[in-house]
Amino acid sequence: MAIEAVLFDCDGVLVDSEVVGLDDSAAFLATLGFSWSPRDLILKFTGMRDDLFRAELLEGYADILGRAPSAEEAQALYEGLMAARRANLHQMQSVEGAVATVQLVAELGIPRAVASSSRQEHLDPVFEEYRPLFNRRPHVLDHRLQYCLSELR
Repeated sequence: MAIEAVLFDCDGVLVDSEVVGLDDSAAFLATLGFSWSPRDLILKFTGMRDDLFRAELLEGYADILGRAPSAEEAQALYEGLMAARRANLHQMQSVEGAVATVQLVAELGIPRAVASSSRQEHLDPVFEEYRPLFNRRPHVLDHRLQYCLSELR
């Protein structure tokens, strides 16, 4: 059976993005009363879809505040945390062997795409190193696996 297409996940498969900015993220959260260490952040959130990540984050903030955060507080929390992570994108590394694997798949002429549960605006900067190896920008997966697969054909 021939391989018809390859769909790569981004976080943890192509790039080690989950660990970027953990110290700064924990420090930012500490200013708001969170006691989560970088290790806690890895254990709580690695591989989690964005919507579930936000829900868990807001639940933790509600515990600290003793009430549900306002829309403004929730937005400030999420934007501050994302800013802490984005400030460290330059530290992100490709997963060992990932570039060579994608290059091999490309050389074999196999259609390929990237999918992720991250938001598109967070995924695009991460993807820069791989852009020449793919025909299209990565797709956010969010329950659209069939769409991502259709893009490969």
